[in-house]
Amino acid sequence: MDHSGLPNWDDMRVLLCFWRAGSTLRAASQLGVSHQTVSRRLGNLETSLGARLVDRNVSPWQLTLTGEKIAHDAQDIETVMLAAGQSARQGGHDMSGRVRITSVHLGFELLLMPALQTLQQKFPLLEFDLASDDTPANIQSGNFDIAVRFTNSPPPHLLGCHVGDIRFGLYGRPDLIQKLEQGGGVQTAPALPYVGLVSARAQQIHRAKVPFPTSKITNVNDLATLVTAVSAGMGIGFMPDIVGQKHSHLVASKTVEGPQPMNVWILRNEDSRGSAKIRAIEASLADSMRATLQ
Repeated sequence: MDHSGLPNWDDMRVLLCFWRAGSTLRAASQLGVSHQTVSRRLGNLETSLGARLVDRNVSPWQLTLTGEKIAHDAQDIETVMLAAGQSARQGGHDMSGRVRITSVHLGFELLLMPALQTLQQKFPLLEFDLASDDTPANIQSGNFDIAVRFTNSPPPHLLGCHVGDIRFGLYGRPDLIQKLEQGGGVQTAPALPYVGLVSARAQQIHRAKVPFPTSKITNVNDLATLVTAVSAGMGIGFMPDIVGQKHSHLVASKTVEGPQPMNVWILRNEDSRGSAKIRAIEASLADSMRATLQ
């Protein structure tokens, strides 16, 4: 523990990892230490700052309001430190060569393409191999350097960081949403057409019990077709808020909650632990994607 009156940066990093991971066990896995070490480091930081940062009376533990503020501050410090390291590596021409990145189509369309534009502006000597795929094993096998995954249970053997959540809402044309919400609520609403996403790849994201009467159901197997069908008035359907909010002719229901949010992770294999280039790319992508998801 640092007795200089200032917080120890290693302890701050543990707090930051705990904040992103959501539990001491997951943070310990990502940091490669025991969960007891994570707990001890959090205690050290609380002692050095003289403030309670973690609410240990709930399960899993959660950050207090002060803890969240300190975590935000730690993230800003991390960004500055990573930027300094990136500048040094770029000056040495280390940030060059090919980087292999994989994600599902939604990840590329919504998050990765804007982030890659920013990354290429920072490091113009980088080149990319991009593949739309969601096979967990392909990262560990070395086929890819970085993967973006939508999952609440990331593989424990992979390194990575949680960059935010994809949240869902029930969207439709204004006339259909108005019919749904007028009167006594969704249980007494008239039967309405519904558009559902039924592809095997997206079932865990979009599977939700339809809480209102349906007159007919249209099934689609990809998000783009879902948006097109809902936009055409074929029905109302659950879709990511980040998608629905881009379409001014669609509105979200204020009374029907969407499916459980999905965590967004940037993952890499254990072989990349010593690669400053891959860690710098991960940090840059994470910053851009967090900004998009806020």
